[in-house]
Amino acid sequence: MKAKCRHILRRWLGAKGGNVALNFALIAPVLMAMIGFGIDYSTWNNQSDRLQAATDAAAIAAASEMYLANASVSQVSSTAQIVGSANLATQMDAHGNAPVGTFATEVLVDNGGIKVIATQERIRNFTGLIPMELAPFTTSAIARPMGGGRICAVMLEPDKSKALYMTKKSRLTAKGCAIYSNSTSSQGLVVDSSAKLITEFTCSAGGKSGKTFNFEPQPQMDCPPIADPLRYRPEPKVGACKFNDTVIKGKKQTLSPGVYCGGLTVKDKADVTLKPGIYIIKDGQFKVEKGGSVTGSYVGFFFTGKKSVLYFAADSHIDLKAPKDGEMAGMLFFESRAMTPKDKGKAKQLIKSNDARNLLGTIYMPKGALHVEGKSPIADRSAYTIIVVKSLQIDEGPNLVLNIGYGDTDVPVPNGVGPVNANVALVQ
Repeated sequence: MKAKCRHILRRWLGAKGGNVALNFALIAPVLMAMIGFGIDYSTWNNQSDRLQAATDAAAIAAASEMYLANASVSQVSSTAQIVGSANLATQMDAHGNAPVGTFATEVLVDNGGIKVIATQERIRNFTGLIPMELAPFTTSAIARPMGGGRICAVMLEPDKSKALYMTKKSRLTAKGCAIYSNSTSSQGLVVDSSAKLITEFTCSAGGKSGKTFNFEPQPQMDCPPIADPLRYRPEPKVGACKFNDTVIKGKKQTLSPGVYCGGLTVKDKADVTLKPGIYIIKDGQFKVEKGGSVTGSYVGFFFTGKKSVLYFAADSHIDLKAPKDGEMAGMLFFESRAMTPKDKGKAKQLIKSNDARNLLGTIYMPKGALHVEGKSPIADRSAYTIIVVKSLQIDEGPNLVLNIGYGDTDVPVPNGVGPVNANVALVQ
């Protein structure tokens, strides 16, 4: 067939008759259309490659802004549009010309990453003369922080089961940040009964136990453990006892920072306001019970010695905000690294309060377990809350909320947690 076509074409080109001009006039538009289509096709290949490169750049910029600066989806969408358009404008085609046409993006949160979908009308130098519709180019890219992002909870237990344990009707809600469990146990992460773990990303160095509905999204298994992000944070200095066996009952009182030897108890509907500063709880509990209320802005608590734990009873009212500067800037509760289970005895770090809506700052208990119980939301009105503990147990029916409003407060986020540095990379 091909040989026959070539033969006919040679005969036509070699013809001497006067109808050659007529034949050429008839076939010339077809030949020109074929040549024009070929030129446009080459242009489209180049345009598609350049659009993909611009989409990749837009996705990386969008992911960086959302995950490291906590920008809103609308802000990120604007960034993707600006970066993508700028990237496209700097690219040149084979003839040194910048591309023309519109560039539109759509930004979606995609399993811990940012997906950018870009569209652009085809450049039609010759085919535009032909009345035909051609679909626009569509490209996509997904970028995700690798080894960073926003960290809002770390369980440091290296190998025992239930480093994170949730049961009954408990919930942990951390929609905008990641939770890490370092335990290599096959039962390192356990969520049972009707409990629910809701995060942006959950990573377990070991295994998990729970039904599909217990996790949103499903955890990633066998992650490499991460080092204690606050391991270099110095402990505050502990001086001489300033207060001894302090108990506030049934009255309104303002307390000052200092070393509270024997602990601090607020009960019998006492209403206590704490002045800004560091409260050292030594050899005793920080206990709020029997309708007691504690409110404090720019306050930090350091626990050291025997039986030095916090206990917020179900009927307590708690409203606390970590220091904005000084040696405990950003640290709300800090348990001494020297404390051992023997020091605590049967006492445990326990939050049962049904009215502890504002716990702004970082809870750091590198050698201890934090127990959260109750029936109401906890920390849901905090700009941010970060937890770094040896283990975390959530029981009964509270909803522990870990917000990420780092820019909504003057309380700084300690280095190593919150919006930590990350390499944002393309994953698709």
